[in-house]
Amino acid sequence: MFESDTTQFEKLVSDSETLKTKWTAVCEAVQTDIKNRYGLDVDESTVRKIGEVRLFTLSNYAALDQAEYSKQVEALPQLAEVIRIREIAAGNMIVRKAALDEINAMPNRSKTNRADKISEARRLNVATSGADYDDSGYSHEQKVQMLLTISNISARISQARAWGILK
Repeated sequence: MFESDTTQFEKLVSDSETLKTKWTAVCEAVQTDIKNRYGLDVDESTVRKIGEVRLFTLSNYAALDQAEYSKQVEALPQLAEVIRIREIAAGNMIVRKAALDEINAMPNRSKTNRADKISEARRLNVATSGADYDDSGYSHEQKVQMLLTISNISARISQARAWGILK
């Protein structure tokens, strides 16, 4: 992202009452969208970093390119961790394994380092209860449906624990 992009944009908006009005409305809409979709409050400078939003503000297009807009929003540094945590919670084993590898690579020489590792594992929701997590590729919903087909309650509970659904 070039700083001059946002600097030029800011100048264009500040020089035009029409663009100021449009930018205010677009910025508020984007902030609301990000809050609703990701539960995160972002400021105007963050919204300004989204190229698709700047382009939309300066153009006469009737609508944003939703695919490009979503891609750029999800690339914002503030959202990367939120998305990562959601992917882990949704059962994405690839993202979970990458997070575990990252945590395991952290130093473990002192109590503070170990506490940091535990804290990071909890924050990312990869701290385990000792269950063996399944990396079969089934989604959470598929696992729940499969559990409902197990008639033996203790076997159902055991399988739910093995998949990390039940602790």
